[in-house]
Amino acid sequence: MNMPSQNKYSHIIIGAGHNALICANYLARKGKKVLVLERRQQSGGAAATEEVFPGYKISRYSYVFSIFRKKIIDELFPKNWRQELILYPTEPSLFIPTKKTGRYLLISNELLKTRQNIAEFSDREEADNYAKFYQLLQDTIRLIEPLWDEAPASSLTSALKTLPKIRLPKNNSIGDIVQFLNSSSAGILNQWLKNDCLKAALSYAGTVGQMQSPYSIGSAFLQLHHVANTIALDGQNNTQKALKPRYYPRGGMGSVSEYLANLAIQQGAVIQTQAPVKKILTENQQVKGVEMADGTILEAPYVISNVSHDLTFNQMLDNPGKLPPEFQRGLKSIDYSTNCSKLNLVLKDIPDFKCLADRIDPEDDYQTRKQQACEIMHNTLIVGENMQQLHHNYLLAEQGKLPSKPTIQMLMPSLLDDSLTPANSSDLVVLLFVQYTPYDIKGGWNQKNREKLIQLTFKHIEEYAPNFSQLVKYVDAVFPPDIEAELGLTGGNIFQGSMDLSNLYASRPMPKYNQYQSPIRGLFSCSSANHPGGGVCGAAGRNAAMAILKST
Repeated sequence: MNMPSQNKYSHIIIGAGHNALICANYLARKGKKVLVLERRQQSGGAAATEEVFPGYKISRYSYVFSIFRKKIIDELFPKNWRQELILYPTEPSLFIPTKKTGRYLLISNELLKTRQNIAEFSDREEADNYAKFYQLLQDTIRLIEPLWDEAPASSLTSALKTLPKIRLPKNNSIGDIVQFLNSSSAGILNQWLKNDCLKAALSYAGTVGQMQSPYSIGSAFLQLHHVANTIALDGQNNTQKALKPRYYPRGGMGSVSEYLANLAIQQGAVIQTQAPVKKILTENQQVKGVEMADGTILEAPYVISNVSHDLTFNQMLDNPGKLPPEFQRGLKSIDYSTNCSKLNLVLKDIPDFKCLADRIDPEDDYQTRKQQACEIMHNTLIVGENMQQLHHNYLLAEQGKLPSKPTIQMLMPSLLDDSLTPANSSDLVVLLFVQYTPYDIKGGWNQKNREKLIQLTFKHIEEYAPNFSQLVKYVDAVFPPDIEAELGLTGGNIFQGSMDLSNLYASRPMPKYNQYQSPIRGLFSCSSANHPGGGVCGAAGRNAAMAILKST
């Protein structure tokens, strides 16, 4: 266990995930004496790179840099940051394979390209309707996106101050947008599109990390969340852009956290790893500091938690029984159910997808095939043939059962980033985000069920790429209980609480306590348990810092 050299600070932050590091940056820039305490050996939380296998760098939990707030970049990052933090833009945005040679769909960041691809995959009417659907998506984003960069409105007065920041839709009515925000992905997509494969792929975003199906009310909003926050770093704001690119940071997601940590240290913050906090200490409903696992007391008038509310208030707070009844009820209402696991692989070669047999020749040399694969498959989505398959998987998960054909997002950052594998290696780091895998599975996550999910996942992939299993060199499997134990994410929930409609904006994490504060004076939260929610977004860390600075 490592301990800081001093025992008094102005602000102590528990956990060193990306939100904590962002919060530390803002506080340190204002001259605060900030200490960040991290239980693990490295900072970053879920946004970390680990050498799970010697010589291979793996983004073990989070996997892509996409929804980070540009406002944070503008306020914290130096002008030359793109030379220091190398990002590889992903184009196309998505590869959707089928089981037939020559039949696959590419979703591009360019609207024109995507329309052409859809016209070839389905027909011209489908392509035109896709463009109209994305116009509705963009209009909805323009309306609500300003709300991400500040605390929720806490009163009628603050709500009225927010109104001028909201940008009215260009082409759709308010009624269209309200329907979008309160609908299911299936309900919206069925209005605009007819191709089952396309609808299944697009609806996937409405289920990521959430125990719900495309038919669940609120899944359309989650679909929006994964697009609304997407950063635009290269000027992609014209009408020809359907999507803003996602990025692979060179060296994995840990490069982002390392960059944020270095910025905080430059501002005077202290970051201590291998420093587990045992208790949050209070006196007369005022925070006093923290007690470390070895009994050391560190004092501070402000403590900011970056871990889940369950861990913060039910497990770490020295006297949780003194919390107000309404707050205790709010804690009980937070839904930590999850649906995802992560399989991190090293492959010996590029998978041969049946649908690409007429485009990528397995007899070509590796570098030729790698270049061709890079133009197509670095972000592959295997969801089955229709939305009903996702819904079926959801129903099985609700019963504590594994899906026979898991929903799989397959990312291949090695196609763009050669730093992830040993020099001159033809191996590939491949990341599989696998749904629907419930925390409470029948029989528990014993070795048999762990191996079963791995085999079911590989079997489903092999319906599209028959040689996949024989290419697997290493497997690192992370299941919901592992996510909980290793990252402190209750229930293995990657958003630190469900992002359904009842747990968003002014209701996140609960009404009356939606300003990053708590009933304990000086005790705040900067985690994604707060508005605007999960993902490597950073807004919760920034918004919390603003609230803390305002209170001093």
